[in-house]
Amino acid sequence: MTVGEQRSLCVEMLESRCLLTTLYDADLGTTPDQQGWLYLTDPLVGASTTQQMKEVGVELDSTADRSEKAGYFATAHPDLGALDRMAGFHLRFQMRLLAESHESVDRAGLSIIALSQDLVGIELGFWTDRVWAQDDAPLFVHAEEAVTDVTVEGVYDLYIDRDRYTLLQDQRFLLTGPLRDYSAFGAPYDRANLVFVGDDTSSAAAQTAVARIEVHYDTQPALCAAHQGQELDDGDTIDFGPLPLHSTGAEETLTLTNEGEAPWYLDEGRVSPPFQTQVPPGVFLLPGATTEWIVETDTDQVGRREGLLTIESNDPSHGSLQLTLLGYVHSGPAYQNPLDPLDVNDDR
Repeated sequence: MTVGEQRSLCVEMLESRCLLTTLYDADLGTTPDQQGWLYLTDPLVGASTTQQMKEVGVELDSTADRSEKAGYFATAHPDLGALDRMAGFHLRFQMRLLAESHESVDRAGLSIIALSQDLVGIELGFWTDRVWAQDDAPLFVHAEEAVTDVTVEGVYDLYIDRDRYTLLQDQRFLLTGPLRDYSAFGAPYDRANLVFVGDDTSSAAAQTAVARIEVHYDTQPALCAAHQGQELDDGDTIDFGPLPLHSTGAEETLTLTNEGEAPWYLDEGRVSPPFQTQVPPGVFLLPGATTEWIVETDTDQVGRREGLLTIESNDPSHGSLQLTLLGYVHSGPAYQNPLDPLDVNDDR
């Protein structure tokens, strides 16, 4: 399959987007353990933690005794398939944190755990005013975080893509970082394809309302680079054409679109002299989003212009895209060879 055919396939997939698989739906009026989830408390018997159906969803409340743990495991959920981080997967949580307290900066009363089939994944902790990641070296230490209001109901999209996670809140970028391996701790981090929501620590507590949880498989970014409406493949050329000496506006615009189903990241972008970036592109694109990269060259000296524009990204199909930049600066009325647009002779 050619790169062009791969991109066409990505466009078709985007237009016919696969539906998210529902793992929990509070509108059915039942708790997660009645919809395929395993509900566990610690202690197993006599726990004061409660789960109740409310208007906002299932309300899990462990605030009566901070030392208790309670939550929902989807490991054996009949609709949960293999979570392959190399193919990409996407979990969506519609929820609200009503209250939370913690004794340590390294603990949270509400946590989400998502582990792929090879045990690599991420644990996110939720406080009322921020979301943060648990590190694995050392284990379970407060790592990267994002400040936000978690007390209002929101939709949290967690994308797992090879070695990186991305968290959105109501379709806004919130947090990203490397995936971790917590398996040295043992259960439950030694369980493949693990999804957990709840309070997994004896030093924090929370009151959480969960309305919906969904999963989407095979989610990957797909970059489409275009110039003047034409899609570009690796090795293609952006032609600046004949450029009058000392002229202005010697620039061309490259359009970058994420036609995939996971966030796209520009890991590195390079432009070689005599070309340079005038307006840099965005380094992060949600599915369907677009950014522009404006490149320019100087016109201070007559002669041929030739350079390279290189894009390194997390697109698994073509993570490296290299484009040739060409132009010619002339000093007089230009004769342009129609067989070679860059063959400009101004000395006739």
